[in-house]
Amino acid sequence: GVFLLIPCLFYSKDKIRSLLIFLIPFLVISVIFVWYGAFYEFIDYCFFSLFDFNNKNKLFVPIICVLSLFYLVLLILCLIKSNFKNKEIFYILMFQFMLYPIVDFYHFFVSFLPVMYLFVKKINNCYYFIIMFITIMSFNIGVFYDSMNAIHFGKDIVFLRNSGQLSELADRMDNYVEDTKYLFSTGYYSYFIKLYLDVPIGKYDFLIPGNMGYNGSDKKLKELTNLCKNRKCVFMTEENNYLQFREFHNYIVSNYSKIDSLYGFDIYSN
Repeated sequence: GVFLLIPCLFYSKDKIRSLLIFLIPFLVISVIFVWYGAFYEFIDYCFFSLFDFNNKNKLFVPIICVLSLFYLVLLILCLIKSNFKNKEIFYILMFQFMLYPIVDFYHFFVSFLPVMYLFVKKINNCYYFIIMFITIMSFNIGVFYDSMNAIHFGKDIVFLRNSGQLSELADRMDNYVEDTKYLFSTGYYSYFIKLYLDVPIGKYDFLIPGNMGYNGSDKKLKELTNLCKNRKCVFMTEENNYLQFREFHNYIVSNYSKIDSLYGFDIYSN
């Protein structure tokens, strides 16, 4: 929204009026957050957290960086060539900033959609439009299938495909859940276990840097350390952790003792 405001004001004949109209949704939401005393958290999560995203997640894919910079320069040249008269190029150029500070395949594809639209429009051919539509649908289906394939056929989580193994896992996990209400997990698939066991998913289960405000993961880990000082805590980590969970995973391995391994999951406790 901040970036799209730039071309909006650039082409507007009444810039003050356009600015006020553009600010209406922001002001409405800000009033609500101020009312509930959460305005700082809103700013922290939406803006300050960006400093943590790439700094700690390090999700830069070289080939995607090269491609995104290439068509970014191309868009700038096309905009200059049109003497800034082509509004669509300006808006699409500003839209590209949503790709940063995380440059991975998913964010690249989303940011590339309007560029693809511009290309198809330039060609003005229905066959290219069909190709673009098929490409978009293939991506969405591919992402869904990849998740389902991992859930049903992945080597580390085959128990989800086999109800017998899932029951056995649940029975063994019950031994750790019975005497503590503090069960925490890392990774995406451990969510299924918590749901199966009817254990609430809380604010310490998805500790990804950048999702919790500036230095948010550090603050949450300190809270977690204090919480587990005088209480029994159990942590369930996936053996093949995603890079985003690496900080939380390293914290668990460094501060707690491994007590069990269950179908690709390691169990730690204090």
